[in-house]
Amino acid sequence: MIKKLISYFIVIVAGVAILYYANVSIIKEGVRRAVFEAETKINEIKSHKLNAINQARILLDARLKSGYDLENRPCLSEEIVPGWAVDVVHQPFEETDRMPKNQCQLFLQKKVKNIIFLDEYGHVIDNGIKLGL
Repeated sequence: MIKKLISYFIVIVAGVAILYYANVSIIKEGVRRAVFEAETKINEIKSHKLNAINQARILLDARLKSGYDLENRPCLSEEIVPGWAVDVVHQPFEETDRMPKNQCQLFLQKKVKNIIFLDEYGHVIDNGIKLGL
């Protein structure tokens, strides 16, 4: 009787161990998949941002060559690529940059989720600081 109980106990412990390790493997695979999906999304966003920056610089260059007035640093494009607006600002920011008439309206209305700030030379500005992009 005791031997039989011990064998049942061993089978139960082995079963629990197998289930535990199987669940750990499933959880690890789920975590791996989630990390991969997050990294993929981050890379996609970075790619969209770099595309928006490149298109913004091309547009800024074309506008400057055609005599476009940047004195008040108006919105350069309400949507240069889907989901991205471009605003030309002073470095560092000035009051005119904060005036609604000089800002991208679709971004202010939250119809466009992302914005790129460029100075007059095409440098990316973030929170008033020039970035190395």
